[in-house]
Amino acid sequence: MSKPEDDYLWDGSGPEDPEVARLEALLAPLRHTAPLDEVRLRRGRGRRILGAAAVLAVAAAAVTLVLVWPRADERIGAIVRPNPCAGGEGFAFTAAGSVACNDRSVARGTLPVKGTLDTLASEAELAIADIGVAKLFAGTRVRLDRTSVERHELYLERGRMHARVIAPPRLFAVGTPSAHVTDLGCEYTLEIRPDGSGSIVVQSGKVELASPGSGGSGAGHVVVVYAGMRANLLPGRRPGLPLVEDSNPRLVAACGAWERDPEQGVDEVLAAAGPAEAITVASLAELAAPADRRRILERLAQLSSPPQQLTVDQVLEEPAFFRMWMLDVVTRFQAGTR
Repeated sequence: MSKPEDDYLWDGSGPEDPEVARLEALLAPLRHTAPLDEVRLRRGRGRRILGAAAVLAVAAAAVTLVLVWPRADERIGAIVRPNPCAGGEGFAFTAAGSVACNDRSVARGTLPVKGTLDTLASEAELAIADIGVAKLFAGTRVRLDRTSVERHELYLERGRMHARVIAPPRLFAVGTPSAHVTDLGCEYTLEIRPDGSGSIVVQSGKVELASPGSGGSGAGHVVVVYAGMRANLLPGRRPGLPLVEDSNPRLVAACGAWERDPEQGVDEVLAAAGPAEAITVASLAELAAPADRRRILERLAQLSSPPQQLTVDQVLEEPAFFRMWMLDVVTRFQAGTR
């Protein structure tokens, strides 16, 4: 049994110990008389642990977000301005430096339909679907208008482009501010100046030049430029006269006069052309006004006689005869028997 003096510690009876009474007074505010609930204590402790873990997880996520989340301008670029030249349908390109595809600075990508490619101060190589390739020189701007199994079309707004295509005729074409250029299976260099005028030099095969809206037909609107020849593209939205690369300077000047004033320059061209330039006179017969055709054909007969003893009168009456004559002139030119 306990001693009487210790009973106070157990049931408050017996004499009061001064030291014990002092401790009771100090601990009184912490007194708890409710029954002990161990389940609640364990649950509360678990919640505190989970709460701490959640706080740590949120903090870690915040740090990660700060480190990897892109800058505001990058987020805007990704959401508002997705890169339209990153892939998909179109013409693939690579550049020696930085170019602008749909006004976005890139070094390579895919030019989409209705998209523009500006080479700025660089050069670029543009695939023409799977049928060819075009080299775009510095300061060149092109637009892809169409690409399909039936037709591929670019629009050369300005600059210089060297195209090489191996495909059936009319599968590839290039629009310009001056004339529509249809590839007939060839290699050529096309240049468009800031005022919309330009020129074309054909290295192999042939191209067709047509005034926009002519649809590839119509007298005075279409001319064919063959390998070894060049032609101007005129600001008046029409093709110029094809010239042999080594044409005499007098004929070059005369063709320039006709291009400036078709009504006044015919006689100069006829007087300046020699047998080696019969193909230019034949092209003039296609482009000139109907009233000028007889004298043009009469001069052509002097430079390259019509086949099968055709006469000028017969050719004037039957367009098929002129096409036969034109083919003969071209064949002689290509064979070097001008």
